[in-house]
Amino acid sequence: MSENDHVWSRYMFGITAKCSHLTNNLAESFNAFIGDARAKPIIYCVDSIRIKIMSMMNHRRMVAERWKGVLVPEVQKQVIELSKNKGMFDVQGLLLTELKWMGKREGMK
Repeated sequence: MSENDHVWSRYMFGITAKCSHLTNNLAESFNAFIGDARAKPIIYCVDSIRIKIMSMMNHRRMVAERWKGVLVPEVQKQVIELSKNKGMFDVQGLLLTELKWMGKREGMK
């Protein structure tokens, strides 16, 4: 093996968490989500989690059906705000569904 295996080879990396706070937050969020299902036998636990996920997805679908356009409402608001200042931007079409906004003035972000 080369001298630089520790830089690029996955097998040379340690298995401990590199961001323990992220791992901990994920575990806490999951445990809070499954709630009382943790104490049930595995079949009932998995079934409870499945029902929660199905309910959550159904709720999100019903909310999304009320949207007027093809964009998420928050993104739609941002597009409207950007279009108010469209004189400051040069819009280039990349694809049928994709645009690129470039600032006309130097230093624009």
